[in-house]
Order: sequence, then C-alpha cells, then structure tokens
Amino acid sequence: MISASYFIENTNLNAKERLLLQLSLAPVISQKDIDQLLAGYDIDAEPIHFNLMLAHLAKQHHHLNFPQEIMPRLDGVLRYFLYKNASLGAAFKEIAGELRKHDIPLLLMKGIAMKHLRPGFIRPMFDVDFAVPDDCMEEAVQLALQSGYQTRYSRNSPHSVDLDKGKNISIDIHRFLIKSKLDNTGNTDRAIWSRATKIQAFGGEVFMPIAEDQLFLSFTNAYHNITHLHEFHGNFMWLFDCSHILQENQNFDWNIVLDNAGKVGLTYQIKIMLELLRHFLPDLRLQISPAEINLESRMEKAAAEKLKWDILHNKIAKIRHYRERLHLLQSSNWADLVFWTKIRAQYRFFRTVQKNSMANYLLLNMVAK
Repeated sequence: MISASYFIENTNLNAKERLLLQLSLAPVISQKDIDQLLAGYDIDAEPIHFNLMLAHLAKQHHHLNFPQEIMPRLDGVLRYFLYKNASLGAAFKEIAGELRKHDIPLLLMKGIAMKHLRPGFIRPMFDVDFAVPDDCMEEAVQLALQSGYQTRYSRNSPHSVDLDKGKNISIDIHRFLIKSKLDNTGNTDRAIWSRATKIQAFGGEVFMPIAEDQLFLSFTNAYHNITHLHEFHGNFMWLFDCSHILQENQNFDWNIVLDNAGKVGLTYQIKIMLELLRHFLPDLRLQISPAEINLESRMEKAAAEKLKWDILHNKIAKIRHYRERLHLLQSSNWADLVFWTKIRAQYRFFRTVQKNSMANYLLLNMVAK
C-alpha cells in the first residue's frame, strides 16, 4: 500500500510554518492570527523562505499590526529578493535572446515560470531553470559558455547543466524535464513540449507548459527535493505554487497529470504528493483524492520498491547533512558527544554496506520501514 506517512512524519514543517502557509492563502485573517504567528518569532532563526512569505503577508495585510522593530528587516528581505528576481530575469532575457537568434526554443520551468504567472510576486529565486530540446542541448550550452557563463561542476548531470556568470547569476539548462530513467522520460517530455503554449515573455517568444504540466513538474521536482534533501524548508514554495495553479485553473484536468506520471513510472510519486498537499492544505479543493489513484498489482509492487529506495535516500541525506556539520570539538556536553558518535557510526555503516549489493538490498528492507 503506497502511503505518504513517512514523509508526513519526517517533513520539517513546523507549526509556525503551517500557520504562515494557511494565513498566506486565506482571504481574511485577524490580528489574533498575526499575534499567534509572531509569538516568539526570531527573524535570525527562521529560514529565508519563511521571512520572505512573512514580508509578503505584512505587505498584503498592512492594516494589521506587525511589530515595528521587524518591519525594516522584512522590507530588506523583500528588496533583496526583488533585486535577485530582477537580476535573474535580466540574465535570462539576455541568454534567451542569444538562443533565439540560433532558433533554439526555450521552455520555462520552475521559478521563472511561476514568476511569469505571478509577476507581482517576489520569489525566493537563486537560479533560472529552462529547457531546450534534447538535440539542441550541446549548442545551447556552447552559446552560454560563449556568453560568459562557466559550468559549475566538472561533471554535468545527465538531465541538465548548471552554469554561473559571476557570483550572482546562475542558470540551469535542462535537456530532460524530469529526473527519471533516461530511457523513458522522452515520451513525457515530448507530450509536455507539444502542449506548451507560445507566449511573449522576457523580451521574446518562449514556451510555457500548460497548468497540468506545471503541476506535474512541481510535484516531481518537490518530491525529488524532499527525498534527497535533509530539510523541507527549501521546498516550502511548492505548496504555494501548486495552490496557485489549482486555484487559477477551475477546469484542471488531472488525467493529464496521471498520464505524464504513468509514462515514466512515477504515479506513486503523484499519489504521495497529493497526500502531502491535502495534509498541509486541507482547505484546498483538489477535485481528486489519492484513493482514486489505483496502481495495478504489478505496478504497486514496483512502486513500493521505489518508495523504499526513496525513504532510504532521505535517511542517508539527513545523516550526511549532520556529519558534514558536526565537529567533535564543538560538542559542548555528553548529549552532543553521543549524538556525534551515533551519526559518525551510522554514516560509516551506510558507506560500508552500500559497497555490497546484497548487503545494500538487505539494508533497504531493514531501514525503509
């Protein structure tokens, strides 16, 4: 039985983040809501996404009383991301123009796509993601290099290439739209490209995925981040993005989302993300229930196996995160020392076991419970 229970229990979305999420989507809020949200609030202790959404909330409900001592700093958060949004938008306009000169079509993805859909909304953007057809990928990367970009990694991932220009400009050129097996992602990619609409944005013509494909890409990207990152804070925006997509498209066709997922064997991911969406946004009208997504018995078994690997990856990512940040000399008490010893032992255990395929499989069934 495919269930999101593990991710619901282990997702680092605390009570304040849930309340901020609900208030940001609510049409009417009260001073009592704000007071509850800001009880014990420390701007330096909260993740940047939280502070940005709080700044939006204060701007949207300026008639309510927000502590005056935090307002200048919240305004500073807005100005910082306004600058980042403008800088990345200008950089994308420049590289997009260069690619269009060579007849390379571009498809907007992730933050830049949502930025176009909500131009007045300041987003926590740190790079620009867009896709080009697979057969145009090498030319697109070369044009970016000729425009002053440098590849970030010595070895690029199979599905995209990350490039930087100076310290503040980053782009991610995708040849594949989703992170899946490279032998079956093509069918879904071609379907998304074929349905995409031509729009005028960022100084010229680009392609925009339809709402259903936007949601599918948001789901699969957020699932990957939740699985492979130790924190949920970095994925905070997908909930806002998905709620906006669904609220703005009353005739949303879930069959397109499920068809995309079915082509690449990711139906179980869509089912889990629906459960998460329903859990964190109980008032959002989904027009579909996770229970309505049925997998054939053969597919259910394969999906359950994939889910085990996802959970294992999630646990290893958390251990790796703690190992990279914990230092023996910084252990101030016995509890810290015990925790340091435990993390080091777990990391060494995982590293050793993963080198043996049989032991790795036994570990999968032992850990992913």
